[in-house]
Amino acid sequence: MKLPFSEIPAEGLRLTVGYGPWFPDEDFPHCADVSVIVSIDRKAGGVLLEGELVTVVELDCDRCLEKYKFPFEISFRLVLELSGHESSIGEHGEYACSSNDMDTMFLDEPVVDLDSILQHQVFLAIPLKKICQDNCKGLCAKCGENLNSEHCGCGNEINDSLFGVLEKFKG
Repeated sequence: MKLPFSEIPAEGLRLTVGYGPWFPDEDFPHCADVSVIVSIDRKAGGVLLEGELVTVVELDCDRCLEKYKFPFEISFRLVLELSGHESSIGEHGEYACSSNDMDTMFLDEPVVDLDSILQHQVFLAIPLKKICQDNCKGLCAKCGENLNSEHCGCGNEINDSLFGVLEKFKG
């Protein structure tokens, strides 16, 4: 959904958005309803967009490779402004960011691309390291068995101690 700044009323908009083509299902299939509540308010020189996105996605664990459900509830706040702040652009065409600009998105045209913004929020909510549980044991390095569900019989013993490898040097 693309919404020009000029179509945002002075009192702002409150939108409820459900699952749609913006959701990156090919990367993170959703397993629960997708609920998004967004408020869009005009402000001098731009738009303030605040919202909350709630759903559950299916991820692959980076340790054991099993699928697991990852619930998230994210709140976001973005200030959308038109680019062209020549006063803040340095001599090499670089923009000097202040801490206030970290939640600012500079746009080439005065249009809120809500689909793109929501998709970015989903990608930002996914953890860098996807682990199904804190104590996930992963796969056996020798036979590939999932050590969470079974103890492999290949003789490759897993030591819980970080210094367990040093035990064989004990004299």
